[in-house]
Amino acid sequence: MQLFHWHAPRGNFGDDMNQWFWDDVLPGWRDWAAPGHLIGVGSLLTTGLALPAGVKIVAGAGDGYGQPPPMDPADWDIRFVRGPRTAAALGLPATAALTDSAVMTARLPRFAERATGGQTLFVPHWESDVHPDYDWPAICRSAGIGYLSPRGDSQEVIRAIAGSRLVLAESLHAAILADAFRVPWRPVRSGVGGFKIFKWLDWTDSMEVRFEALELFAPITRLRGLVRRGAPAKEVSGKDAAATFDPEAPPVADRPPPTLRARVRDKVRALVAARELARAARLTPFLSADRVLESRLDRGAELLRGLARDYGGA
Repeated sequence: MQLFHWHAPRGNFGDDMNQWFWDDVLPGWRDWAAPGHLIGVGSLLTTGLALPAGVKIVAGAGDGYGQPPPMDPADWDIRFVRGPRTAAALGLPATAALTDSAVMTARLPRFAERATGGQTLFVPHWESDVHPDYDWPAICRSAGIGYLSPRGDSQEVIRAIAGSRLVLAESLHAAILADAFRVPWRPVRSGVGGFKIFKWLDWTDSMEVRFEALELFAPITRLRGLVRRGAPAKEVSGKDAAATFDPEAPPVADRPPPTLRARVRDKVRALVAARELARAARLTPFLSADRVLESRLDRGAELLRGLARDYGGA
């Protein structure tokens, strides 16, 4: 048995956790004699990725990018998917939807001992994190909150999330892990990174939590609309810089110095983002009900036991 998951060009803990997570929740899975690929944490059920040939075993993956792949029953063994929207997109019965498998991290022994009640953290999407026009650590300092890069060691990122007081998440898996460890969270969106509403709604629907994201640059968008006297405004100001930035390209060491206009623009953005992050930290956060989380954890464990029994003889 092999593992299929996506590798972010510059790292992303939500994808990288696949490398050790399945050894914890499915001990011995790598030795299963049956040929195939295990597809777990991530938005992997799309034709936009080069999915492996042969049998594909799905445990908690989701849709979210491009078109869903053709579902030949001979090639797919779907134990559960991330949420009801993925199930509908793939033409699966509603019972196939459970939640993102990453929630089961909360029951892993390696995270049994952890700090709690720490600071409020902002966790950007990995694409936002690598954008050279946004100094997120400085913005967070101005907002009086902590900053956590999603591109660090996956276990250390998860420990930091589990030990925080509140998570302001542009990274979907930052919210998922926060919820799993009973840390309140709230979605925020910069417009710079790959914030996909479908993915968020797929997961929040699975956990019976309403979705509402705070747009960090909404004040600038509104001001632009007023200046243009009713002309359609751009979705978020971050799109200007993101349009010419390739997050998958390697970092550029030598960049030309910014113009005065660019420096003023970046200063305004930083001030607005800091103010909105501080405001987001004061809003009522989200957290799924204990009973919902426990039911998802219990059902996920049951489904994984069945998977181990069918393929590993456990």
